[in-house]
Amino acid sequence: MYHFFLVIFLIIAIALITLIMLQQNKSNDSGGMFSSRSLGDMLGSGGINNGITCLIVILAILFFLFSLLLGNINSKQNQKYIQNNIQNSQLQD
Repeated sequence: MYHFFLVIFLIIAIALITLIMLQQNKSNDSGGMFSSRSLGDMLGSGGINNGITCLIVILAILFFLFSLLLGNINSKQNQKYIQNNIQNSQLQD
């Protein structure tokens, strides 16, 4: 289960980085890093930017929640590992 959440976390991180790179700069009319003006003209004057911004916010929230989830799972796994090592060392004494 931990590996499944980790893969989803990495996909969210890559998508978040990609969307931030594609986001259009407000002070620059040339568009984002890989976008073209014709795509922006076709979708309206700011419609694509509002959609990307909304998606970035959603992915950022998911990124934060998955960070907390993975940290919690990892902490519980470490506690079990430490308890097993303590029990094994007590049995050897």
